[in-house]
Amino acid sequence: DVKQLNIAHIPLNLCTLNIRSLFAPGRAVFIPDAIDTYNVDIFAFSETWQNSCTTPSQLFDVTPANFQYLGQPRDNQTLTDRKVRSTTIGGGLGFLVKDPLCPEPLKLPSYSSFEIFGINIKSGSSRLAVLNVYRPPDSTRPKPFSTFLTEFGSILSSVATLPHNFILTGDFNIHVNDSRDTHAAQFLDFQ
Repeated sequence: DVKQLNIAHIPLNLCTLNIRSLFAPGRAVFIPDAIDTYNVDIFAFSETWQNSCTTPSQLFDVTPANFQYLGQPRDNQTLTDRKVRSTTIGGGLGFLVKDPLCPEPLKLPSYSSFEIFGINIKSGSSRLAVLNVYRPPDSTRPKPFSTFLTEFGSILSSVATLPHNFILTGDFNIHVNDSRDTHAAQFLDFQ
């Protein structure tokens, strides 16, 4: 999904994608092609599969010229079983940002029902916070949906106090186009 946004009256294109591994075969070709095709300034990825064993050369391979990669591996600290923790794949969030935008990571709390990673973008004296969220499907997370709604409300309350604009993007694994989906109805009614 590509959205156009403005910072300091400069149009920017934001693209969001559940990449299901930055390091899968062909990603080093796909990413620059998508950036060129859609004239992307900020690329937000969910499910990067970046982890503590990811090497700098792996990240270099998927970072096009004139872009910076900022990423956050999935925090598996909430998984108590070492066997589960060592075999768990998925998760992780990242951004590719065009060099002149000066991205800086945001300090955000961690939550039990979703992952979140954010950056501040600066252009002149203007700033924009971009927050990337990944909520795993219900089948992989033992947290009730009500926990997600409570925690999501907490992050919204927090970012609403920022002294500048923000945009929230990501993969929520909520099918808002399905009128029979009770989670979609609860999410759309969320206040």
